[in-house]
Amino acid sequence: MNGEGASGGTPIGSALSEAKLYLDAHKAADSAGSCRQKFVIFITDGSDTFSCGADGSECNTDRYQNRRESVAKAKALADAGYKVFVIGFGSTMPPYLQNTLNWMAYYGGTDNPNATNSGSTAAYSIPSGFLFPAGITSCMDDPSATTAACYDSSSPYPGAGNSQSAFQASSKDPGYLPLSGYAFLTSDARCVGHGLKDSHEYHPGSHVFLFPGLYPVFPDDGRKFSL
Repeated sequence: MNGEGASGGTPIGSALSEAKLYLDAHKAADSAGSCRQKFVIFITDGSDTFSCGADGSECNTDRYQNRRESVAKAKALADAGYKVFVIGFGSTMPPYLQNTLNWMAYYGGTDNPNATNSGSTAAYSIPSGFLFPAGITSCMDDPSATTAACYDSSSPYPGAGNSQSAFQASSKDPGYLPLSGYAFLTSDARCVGHGLKDSHEYHPGSHVFLFPGLYPVFPDDGRKFSL
C-alpha cells in the first residue's frame, strides 16, 4: 500500500455484520467448515459513525453508542467462531479510538504479539453469551453522558479538539477505558502492510480483509495481499 485517503463516514458496525453474514454462508456451504478456520482482518482509520442512527459525522452526540456497538459486533463474530484481527492506522488517531480498537480486538479473540498488553480487561466486562456489559443494551441512551473533546478533520488529534456534548458515556464506554496491545495500530499506510503480514503470521489460514464501506478483499495466496 503506497498511500491512503479518507472522506465520509465509517460504517464499522454494518461492515462487521456483513462479514458475519458472509462467513456464516460460506461456512454452511463448506464441507470442511467444522475444521477450517475463518476469521476477519479488519482495517480502519476512524470511528464508527453510522450505527444507532448516527449521521456519519465524527463529532456528534451519543458516539459512545457507536463505540459500544463496534465492540459488540466484533464479539458477535468471535462468539460465532470467527476471530477478528483489528488494524487501525493514522497518525492522528485519538486515544478514545485506540482504546475502542483494542477492545474490539480483545473481544474479537485476538492479540498483537508484538505489543505489550496493558490495561484491565475487567474494566469493560461482557458476560459470556452477551454482547454488552451488564445493564447496557444496543444503542442504549445515557442521560448522564458528558462533554468531551472530539477530533475530526477540522480539529485533528493531538490538538484541542472540538468540545462535544454527550460524547462520553458516564460509565462503560470502551473509548475511555484504557486498553492496549491487542490491536495492530500503525501510523500510516506504509505500515499497514506490516500489520497485515504480522496478523497473517500470527494466525495463517482462511480469512477476509474488511475495509468499512468497501467489499471484502481476499489474499492472492498465503503470502501476498490484495488491497
